[in-house]
Amino acid sequence: MDFKRLMNTKGLGMWLLASAIGLNLIYQIVLLSVINIGLGPAGAAAGADMLQVFVLLASLVGPFVIGWIITGMAGDGRGPTYGVYGAFGAAVPLGFAFVYTRAIIILLMLVVVLAGGLNGGIFGEYMRHRRG
Repeated sequence: MDFKRLMNTKGLGMWLLASAIGLNLIYQIVLLSVINIGLGPAGAAAGADMLQVFVLLASLVGPFVIGWIITGMAGDGRGPTYGVYGAFGAAVPLGFAFVYTRAIIILLMLVVVLAGGLNGGIFGEYMRHRRG
């Protein structure tokens, strides 16, 4: 995969791109709110490790599904681009959360979110070519 082609926005459906960014933004804000409610004041309590595993898994699955759906809707062969740029929408609340908490898990979530968006776009293209 060529990095220049991946990051080139020329020829993309801007409404689909804005939808991917907006959906990822909303998803990540809801996920961070659920994390905040789940941890509560006792963030280091027993069971926090399993919560971190859940958070990383949810950070992967959400952008993956969003990238896959937007890629299927676009159908223009640029699925990974939609997935990566859409995942940047989730980076905004994660950036604010990192500045607020300084937690390393937030940086891991950022990497996982970008990987999920890219993989969702690639999987969407694979499924589109497989269908014919």
